[in-house]
Amino acid sequence: RARNNEAPERISPHPISCILDPECTGRLVVGHRSAGGELGSVAPENSIEGIKAAILMGVDGVELDIRHTQDEVLVLMHDSSVNRTTSAQGTVSQMNSDQVIGLPLVLPLKSTVQGDFSCSVVASLAEAFELTRDRVFVDLDVKTDRMDLVVAAIEQAGLIDQIFVSVS
Repeated sequence: RARNNEAPERISPHPISCILDPECTGRLVVGHRSAGGELGSVAPENSIEGIKAAILMGVDGVELDIRHTQDEVLVLMHDSSVNRTTSAQGTVSQMNSDQVIGLPLVLPLKSTVQGDFSCSVVASLAEAFELTRDRVFVDLDVKTDRMDLVVAAIEQAGLIDQIFVSVS
């Protein structure tokens, strides 16, 4: 599936450094599940298209849910299974990354999202990090007990100052 890999520029009025600056008094806005949360969606949840939409809307950060695959790759996925958000069936932790990354994302049954998202697919966390770098901070909602993988991914991407980690 072809995907437009052009990354939009940050348009938030707040500098990205504001997230770590105690002197920053601006109200920061975060897109839930990129820009695909259940309270109002403009793209499939936890998608590259959702991240791009959030950046274009001028948000300061995006919340992303992550899980690990059987071969220890972190992917953007809220649920433990791919059943609700993709056209496939299976449990993320019991599938290899080759089976998960690239699965077509589907919109919720009651979705009011408009537009063609037929190229929206499950992405890796690494792909999401490349898009968010210096554009928006990430509130990483960790849905895996493999914190070693999470820490390694953040360090490898060099995004220690642009990631918040949320755990249950």
